[in-house]
Parts: sequence; structure tokens; C-alpha cells
Amino acid sequence: GFGSKGPLYREDVLVSYLALKLRRPIKWTATRSDDIVTTIQGRDQAMTAELALKKDGTMLGLKVRVVANLGGYLQSSTAGPPQRMMAMAPGCYQIQNCHVEVVGVFTNTVPTGPYRGAGRPESVLNIERLVDKAAKDLGIDRLEIRRKNFIRPEQFPYKTGVGMEYDSGNYFKSLDEAVKISNYQELLRQRDQRRAKGEIVGVGISTFVEPSGGAGFESGTVRIERSGDITVLTGSSAHGQGHETAWAQIAADLMKTSMDRVTVLHGDTFVSQQGTGTFGSRSAVVGGGALAVAAQRVIEKAKRIAAHLLEAAAEDVVQSDGGFAVAGVP
Repeated sequence: GFGSKGPLYREDVLVSYLALKLRRPIKWTATRSDDIVTTIQGRDQAMTAELALKKDGTMLGLKVRVVANLGGYLQSSTAGPPQRMMAMAPGCYQIQNCHVEVVGVFTNTVPTGPYRGAGRPESVLNIERLVDKAAKDLGIDRLEIRRKNFIRPEQFPYKTGVGMEYDSGNYFKSLDEAVKISNYQELLRQRDQRRAKGEIVGVGISTFVEPSGGAGFESGTVRIERSGDITVLTGSSAHGQGHETAWAQIAADLMKTSMDRVTVLHGDTFVSQQGTGTFGSRSAVVGGGALAVAAQRVIEKAKRIAAHLLEAAAEDVVQSDGGFAVAGVP
């Protein structure tokens, strides 16, 4: 899990100390058993919850109690998942009356902490399970009860019942697209057909929001080479997620050129500026955002240069494929 790599473990400190003490390289490799008792482990939360609704499916109130295992001692980010569970309890629904209680307990297990999701899957499981049960008890379609209670696009920015502010969203459009892509009605037909044969088959629905962006700053540079190619420098260094592709897409889209004209450099402190790194679903949001700002600044500067070369007013210069042109004159 990405989260388990985050904390500073005592073995890291010990290896560094021994390397300094012995004046030689020291390497420690954990066995699978070592890893289980050394690194933070994933979620261990017991949740009880109640959802109050009108007979027509309108959600009125939410009450949640969470007992969260913290392990035998706290690690640097152990408190994160239970806090995130509290912050995201109402999901993407208009439930202004919320009461969420989180109790942290120490046990004889290893410390818990962020481990693929960091409290978000727990909150989603909780509210979505309640919504499905409410739909069944009230005899309302699972899709319709969600649509009835979604935060509407015109309500953003929206402050939830637990004080979190959502900046934007269109949950109706996302759900409709998912239903279309999945061929939902056909899935239901197949489910019923297979159930008739005695198979245990279900079709699940989950509509949810997740906080992303993470803590810290990020840096991005966009450079136009003499050849016209684009070099992108980012402080966020990937470890397998394919950031190079995402960064190239952002630069190519904004600068109206093809991705094969873009080179992405990262992870080399000799050429790249400082960055906070990749964790907490932050790279595309913060790193990509920094890159987009840098690209826009380059575009504005390039417009002024193009205006001079084209002997036109800067406000009359527009982007065209791979460059710039006077508006109305390709």
C-alpha cells in the first residue's frame, strides 16, 4: 500500500545510525513476517450507523459511531483514517443533520494508518450500505434514491453537515454515464437469469466522493525548446502510476500539440525543482495543477511574442494547432 511507505520506521533510524557508526553501507531487508509487525496495517474499524428518511426517500439525518483500532502505539499518521471517516460520512448526499462520533482505542496489534484509501473506503461503505438498505426498505429504486438526494450542481460550493466544503461536482451526470457504460439494465437481466439457475449473483452500485490533493506544495515547469518540442519538469515523482503520460497529456492539451512532442522529467534533483511527492491522491491535482499554471503562463508569454511577429494586437492572437495565429486567419 502507498500509505504504509509514508511513516518513518524505527528500522530506518537504526540502519542510518549503524551506517554512521560503522562508516559503511548498511542494508536491512524485511522478511514477510518482519513486514507484518513492522509497518502500519490497514483499516480496523467497527461502525454502527443510522439514517433517517421520509417515506419518499428524502434523507433527513445521519448518526454514525466508529470504534477505530489504533494499534499498540501511534505512528505519524495513525489518526488519519478515523478522522477522514468522520469528515466524509455524508458522502455525496444532502444530509445536513449529522452526528459522527469516532472513538480511538489502543490494542495489542501493530499500529494502523493510511493503507490504500485512508478512511475514504470506510466512509463510502458505511453511507452506501445505508442508502441501499433504505431503498430496499422503502421500495425505491437504488438509482432513484441516490438521484433524489445528490447535491445538485447549482448548490456548489456546498458545505456538508460535518463542515466539509465541496468545491464542485455533477453526480447526476457521472451516475448516468456509469449506467450507460455498464449497460446496467442488461446486467440486471443477466443477474436475474443466473439467479434463476441457483447462482449467487448481484449487481452493486456505489456513488461516492473522495477528498484528494494532500498536504504540501508542488512545482512544475514548462519549457519550449528551440526545436519547438516541450520539456516538462515536475517535482512529483511517480512510482508506477504513469504520471509521465498524464503530465504529457496536460501539456499537449493546453498547448494544442501532440503528446510525442512532450518530454517529462522527474525524480532527478539535478534538473527538477523541489517537490512534496506522490501520496494521498495528490499528484494529478497538485502536481498537474502546478503544471497547468506553468503551461498557461508560457502560453500567455508566447502570445505576446507571436503578436509581435505577426504584427497584430496580443488580444487578437489565438492558439492554433502547434502554435498561434491571428483570430479568423488560420
